[in-house]
Amino acid sequence: MLTPLATTDGPLLVPIDRDAIELVWSDGGYPAGGAYRDSHRRTIHHHHPWANDGAVYDRDRARAQAAADARDFVARVAARTDTGGLSVCALDTELLGHHWYEGLDWLAAVLEEAPRAGLELVGLDAALHDTPVVAAPDDLPATSWGTPRTLWTWDGPQVEELAFATRAAELRTVAASVRGGADPRAVRELLALQSSDWSFLVTRDISGPYPSERAAGHLAALDAALADPGASEPSVRALAPFADPAMLLVP
Repeated sequence: MLTPLATTDGPLLVPIDRDAIELVWSDGGYPAGGAYRDSHRRTIHHHHPWANDGAVYDRDRARAQAAADARDFVARVAARTDTGGLSVCALDTELLGHHWYEGLDWLAAVLEEAPRAGLELVGLDAALHDTPVVAAPDDLPATSWGTPRTLWTWDGPQVEELAFATRAAELRTVAASVRGGADPRAVRELLALQSSDWSFLVTRDISGPYPSERAAGHLAALDAALADPGASEPSVRALAPFADPAMLLVP
């Protein structure tokens, strides 16, 4: 669906274009192309990098592949919107240049190719001014970016212990806030504990014990802050530095 949806409760729902996104952000998307730099086998200083297909990495070859993939992407999106509609391609910015070394080359090529193909690129807020809106159906399913487009990544049996521990920690922190005893440190640790990445990494089994250990560390720090408010200096200084425990009580 490429049309914004008006809900009876007020919020406007803007569907993301899964077909366009998965051309880029999926196991078989453009970044898996053979010419691109293998981000999993690089050395610590990026010396002697290899391409995904096992060949010695060739920068010119990779950039040519990025240009070709950009042309393919623009052509496909232009075809999808040929009769109208809004294609929202939402990507994690960490993909471009980090997981996909040539992602910025691809994006630059997309920006150059789109006008030639008659594809208008605009920000979402601007696009909504001229895009028709239809009523949202009553049977919209729950969905997410997780696999398989449900909440299973975060609440499946593989992460049930983490899910229940996180929920219990949230309730303890809220209870402490009601009593006036929740320390800002506890709120910061709760936000870190609730990071979706921990469950994602456990579900995908790509980081060994790291996500479980990190979650356990934040949980222990949260409980220490609840037990003795103000006793310790936060170690996660950059995370919600102005967190207010009262925010937990907003309905």
